[in-house]
Amino acid sequence: MIKGLSISLMLSFVLGIPVCWAQSDYTTTRTTRTTVEETSTVDNPWELSVQGQGVFPMDEADERFDTTVGAAARLMRDINPYASFGVEGGWMRFKDEVSGVKYGRLNGFPLLADLELKMPIAATNNMIVPYAIAGAGVVFWNYDENDGTVLSGIKVDNENNFAAKGGVGIDLYFNSNTALFVEGTYFYSRFKPDVSGAVAVGNKTNVGSVLAGAGLKIKF
Repeated sequence: MIKGLSISLMLSFVLGIPVCWAQSDYTTTRTTRTTVEETSTVDNPWELSVQGQGVFPMDEADERFDTTVGAAARLMRDINPYASFGVEGGWMRFKDEVSGVKYGRLNGFPLLADLELKMPIAATNNMIVPYAIAGAGVVFWNYDENDGTVLSGIKVDNENNFAAKGGVGIDLYFNSNTALFVEGTYFYSRFKPDVSGAVAVGNKTNVGSVLAGAGLKIKF
């Protein structure tokens, strides 16, 4: 009888192991799913960034516009920890000079819709985040004629144009909500003004440029 009881207890123990393991596995899986869901639910999904930029025109055949500076601000919303979308506004200013003659300055105000793909580095506790970014929209051009151009009877009417950009960057977080970042992109657009009184500034011109920027990001 004792032997039979021992066998029964042993069988109960052996058969109970899979049940306990399954229950433990279910609990672990449920905990893991909860953790993933909590991670995917971003506490601060909005992100505001501002940056200063160096603007380097790439149309070497023209060499009409000089290397210059610009600025940009971006408002993004996280879709998940690896992607976000939003809008971007900026400013850049070129000095317009043809064959040594200075005609004025060209101001560009891009307005773009952006998509950002992030690659958080888990080994850094996601404090270092490389990313790729692309955007498309319109650039609003505004041409400032200089005094000599105005006296010569030259008038430039602005024409807005399509704009697009693509590039890569890296975020360096120093807390969960604030990061410094560096970014390099290629910006594409054309300037096609309606000019009266001169031919030189009336040419359609490629203002494609490399933008090298750095700035600050704040999540909220």
